[in-house]
Amino acid sequence: MAQTTGIQWTNRTWTPIRARVRVDAGEIAAQKGYKSLLPTIVPGRIGPHCEHVSRGCDHCYSEKDNRRCLPKNGTGLPFDRRSRDLVDIFVDERILEEPFHWRKPKKTFVCSQTDLFGEWVPDEAIDRVFTVIAACPRQIFQVLTKRPERMQAYLGDKSVLPNCWLGVSVEDRAVLHRIETLRQTPAGLRFLSIEPLLEDLGPLDLKGIGWCIIGGESGPRARPCDLAWMRGVVEQCQGAGVQTFVKQLGRHPVEDGLRLSLNDKKGGAIAEFPADLRLREFPDAWRSGLDQSRCRGYCS
Repeated sequence: MAQTTGIQWTNRTWTPIRARVRVDAGEIAAQKGYKSLLPTIVPGRIGPHCEHVSRGCDHCYSEKDNRRCLPKNGTGLPFDRRSRDLVDIFVDERILEEPFHWRKPKKTFVCSQTDLFGEWVPDEAIDRVFTVIAACPRQIFQVLTKRPERMQAYLGDKSVLPNCWLGVSVEDRAVLHRIETLRQTPAGLRFLSIEPLLEDLGPLDLKGIGWCIIGGESGPRARPCDLAWMRGVVEQCQGAGVQTFVKQLGRHPVEDGLRLSLNDKKGGAIAEFPADLRLREFPDAWRSGLDQSRCRGYCS
């Protein structure tokens, strides 16, 4: 179901793409040699499924919750390729239809517990999600992916939905190519989620980007985030006219080689930020009245 959230840059989360552990998952695991997964398999359990694709996935909060099955939500399986063989991916009809009952316009993070453009998600399921987005023009839907190539291929021949913001995660220099792929994708607004920021990203090409979220890593095994890296991104965004949202300094912020001691363990209390990093800007893109004639490829 849609949930209110502590994620500062959105109002709620909405994850209609779900996974159910197959009845024959134990047999499949035994046949494929997934012996370490056998004790965790409980047929019928429902939760998210996702798979690690880059360093930003290493300490995934959704995977941790999924394996603990909290709160009463989770397949109990790790987020890797093996688990894909053990679950059926489906669209939860009840969750899918929730936006039709939302009265007030808000920002909604789509598939916060997984990746809408993961290889395991069939096109038909993505079609249904975007049909709902098109039918709810007063709502802003924020779609964030680490797989922009599939997103670009899927959306490349479709009309822009003004209420759909598309973003990519960028955690280190190895994945900077995601920005260029995003730039080639039609969107109501394009944004970057530079979280967790794991190294100095160097010069960024921000042409066509409207918003940038920046944050250090949280969690007990958080990797360090040097505030000089963060300042480098902020300065480039401000210089390019990109709205900038500093979400958190992270659990292990570093300044001038020294670890900062913060009361907020996630480093998310803006009062503890250095003054030059107290930026939480939102893009001026709250559009309404989507022209349904522009919804080719979504609307029936």
